[in-house]
Amino acid sequence: METGKELFESIMNSCLQKKVASLCKKLIKKCSFNSGADAENLCHLAYRLFVYGYIGETFAVCRYTHDIPFPGKGGYRVWDFILYIWGLEVFLLYKQEKHEEANARAKEIDSIRAQPVDSIFNTPEKRREFIDKLYQRVVYPDVLLQEKIEKEENERNANEYRFLALIRMVGCGATGLYPNLSAHWNELQQDIDNYVSILLKEK
Repeated sequence: METGKELFESIMNSCLQKKVASLCKKLIKKCSFNSGADAENLCHLAYRLFVYGYIGETFAVCRYTHDIPFPGKGGYRVWDFILYIWGLEVFLLYKQEKHEEANARAKEIDSIRAQPVDSIFNTPEKRREFIDKLYQRVVYPDVLLQEKIEKEENERNANEYRFLALIRMVGCGATGLYPNLSAHWNELQQDIDNYVSILLKEK
């Protein structure tokens, strides 16, 4: 498997978009799976590549995260972003009709989410109960961040909200773990396409 430096340099050579190049440069300089900021940059890179249609490179970023051991306590500062990357992978695998592989990755997301990591939810049963309630609280159309977008007079800032919304729309919605998002999946897919088309017009 190629190193992070090799991967990010290769992506910069393939995709000349400024936002991608900026993220790659940051990740070449530092990409630690103990850093929430680095994991966020990696997540943003995967989703920017997806928006621009670089699906092979998107999968390469996804694969780069596959063998990271979950650290337990404090790990969600990093793993929230890793799991959003995996949610994107699920989305793309379904698009390619690789259902078995997509389902396996979704189950792995759920398994990580359900691991007890602190004193409040220190048993699998308590953590399972908590995570199931969390899944139920994520609803459509709240994930679209429409109110924040509509209040923004600056289009660049509005697009930042669209991008952040896209990460949750895809990263949560595609997994099938969030009942309300699954119930509105047809609408959500149209919203995803709409947000991608708007973000593609960014300079």
